[in-house]
Amino acid sequence: MSVTATVLMAGCGNAVGDIGPPAGLAGISVTSRGDYVIELFVCRDKVDTINISRDRQGLKETEKNPVVRDYKSTRPRTGLISHNLAQPGEGWTPRTPTAFESGKGYIVTGEASAGYDNETTQLNIQTSTLVSLVPGSVYVTEDNSGSKFTRYSPAQFAANAKKACG
Repeated sequence: MSVTATVLMAGCGNAVGDIGPPAGLAGISVTSRGDYVIELFVCRDKVDTINISRDRQGLKETEKNPVVRDYKSTRPRTGLISHNLAQPGEGWTPRTPTAFESGKGYIVTGEASAGYDNETTQLNIQTSTLVSLVPGSVYVTEDNSGSKFTRYSPAQFAANAKKACG
């Protein structure tokens, strides 16, 4: 399956109605120290928020996904955004690290707080799949379950994001 098709399926989340091209692609990588890094490649619009929410498991249809953390940037961003969850960088608040709780599922998106219409595709994570990550690659999810990652080089990830943006 091509990543373009994958990200268009995965970008739907809880939205209803027509969805235009995403603002970019969301992925995850791991450092040689074992830190997880949220990778966003934004090529359409801009984002200033990285939203990490719990998945839908155990929620009623009317309940919203619990927000684990919203990282806010001091400015709207575009291009490659690499956000280390163990050491949040300058220009992002809070500077509090985020750890994934074992056995839980998460949804990560890059979003705009105002002035832009699109968000990135969503990255669905099951913590049991994180052990398969190796440094030097960026991973996207195959489907909304987060149970399978597809591995790309950073260059492939950027090229796929540009295709997904239209």
